[in-house]
Amino acid sequence: MTLILGIRNPNYAGFDYQETNTTIFYHGTEAGISTMPAGGVKARSSKTIYNTVNMNGTTIMSSPYLLPELTSGKLPISTNTTMVGKIILFNTIKIHATVETTCDITINLQSQTSDANCKGNVKMS
Repeated sequence: MTLILGIRNPNYAGFDYQETNTTIFYHGTEAGISTMPAGGVKARSSKTIYNTVNMNGTTIMSSPYLLPELTSGKLPISTNTTMVGKIILFNTIKIHATVETTCDITINLQSQTSDANCKGNVKMS
């Protein structure tokens, strides 16, 4: 499975982040993980990352929700991503920050599209 992660930085400062894990949940149970290499996103820009997800098929296949959801054609999952890094101001000032994003995603199995509702939180220290 491929994870397409969009990072949007609307701020006037860049953000350099460490290696980051995105955890995928199916009905509250961890079902997969994707590790993204360290990198950065420039000020007022966006970045798209394509990454492989290692899924635990047993978790999903043993779920009592799977058959009804396959029948309906819609598979709900959720994700949690925590990015630890530094905000870079004027290429000299560095502020430690943690960005946590959670998403509720519905995958439409027939059209192979998805709808996502994501919320993010930034903590600076």
